[in-house]
Amino acid sequence: MRTAPFIVWFADIDTHEASTFSQAGHHIGKLTQAGFPLFPGFIITTAAYHAYLKQNKLEHKIKHLLSTVNFKRPESIYQITNHIKHHFMDTPLSHELITDLKKYYEKFEDTSLALGAFSRSKQPHKYNTHTVEDFEQLQTTIKDAWANHFDANLLASRHEQAHDHINTPVELHVYPLVTPQRKGTIHTIDPHSHAKDRLVITVHHPYTTDTYTLSKKTLMVLERSLSHHDKTPKLDLEMLFAIGELGRQLENHLYFPQVAQWSIIGDEVYLIHTKPITTLPKVEKVSKRKPVSTRGVAITPTIGTGSVKIVTNDQELQQIKDHDVVVLKSIKKAQLPYLKNVRGIISETNHKHSEVSAHIRQLGIPALFNVKDATKHFKNGHIITIHGGKGEIHKGGHH
Repeated sequence: MRTAPFIVWFADIDTHEASTFSQAGHHIGKLTQAGFPLFPGFIITTAAYHAYLKQNKLEHKIKHLLSTVNFKRPESIYQITNHIKHHFMDTPLSHELITDLKKYYEKFEDTSLALGAFSRSKQPHKYNTHTVEDFEQLQTTIKDAWANHFDANLLASRHEQAHDHINTPVELHVYPLVTPQRKGTIHTIDPHSHAKDRLVITVHHPYTTDTYTLSKKTLMVLERSLSHHDKTPKLDLEMLFAIGELGRQLENHLYFPQVAQWSIIGDEVYLIHTKPITTLPKVEKVSKRKPVSTRGVAITPTIGTGSVKIVTNDQELQQIKDHDVVVLKSIKKAQLPYLKNVRGIISETNHKHSEVSAHIRQLGIPALFNVKDATKHFKNGHIITIHGGKGEIHKGGHH
């Protein structure tokens, strides 16, 4: 007999026990209950995930495979990841889950869906989002998303932190995949001057962005910067006011300045995601007496000082210390778990628009890419400072 539901509408999340859902799921429920304009959708809960593992005796199989991993060898981790994925993809969903799933899918069967996965753990994690076109693909995508919980990077990270691989469950969010007329972000404080009386709305175009600065009190447009060729505003005042009001309500409801993603569908503004701006960056000054040693493409606007550690193979990854600035020819996804605590990262390759870059930015590690001949220019043990805001590397420390 079930102790928790397998599937729950976003709008009903708040009526169930909070511990049933991830932080992301509970957050969606609270915002929906408060009347914020989110897309309708549903969650496939961790209860469904656990039932799937138990009914198909996958826990034992996965534990056996994990017992054979050599976590010091990335290729060993990838090999086990592939074996685990095959187990998931070869094992069908239960009749009980499929029956429930059909009832929820009927509401959206005329539109494409997006499926995203979130972990329920002390360190929540957002996985990739999948596109779903029909009911058969939805079933396959559910298994694929659960299998991705055993991605090589996640396995390495959980092993390093001594977290349980099996009992770190994952929930799936399913919602309509709609192409918006406009999309962008709103900061409820100015992200540059940190002025708390301003709202900054950014409109994203394929290759450019437009920016509008509004008074938080009156929603009056104070400044605008239009980057497209015809210089014609792509948002009318009514839409600007609607987005500005959404930002004000979010900050009032959540008690913190927010950065939120929004989309416009038809004549409606929808909230896609919001998170608090809990810290403001401290700008550290690099001594003007320190000459610039070399330059690169800045990835994070932070500063870090440490001892050079040149890495040319996976064995040298094991020797990295927290006080190191790691220098590599290029960075692989499998290497990221070993780099998350270092003082800085320098790469000869430009990964600026890659998953590697996004992960490093999320961690806030000072990093420069496209630094020519970095592995030859620097010497192990030398002290250097990365100035992420300026894209510069200085010899010695900073003041």
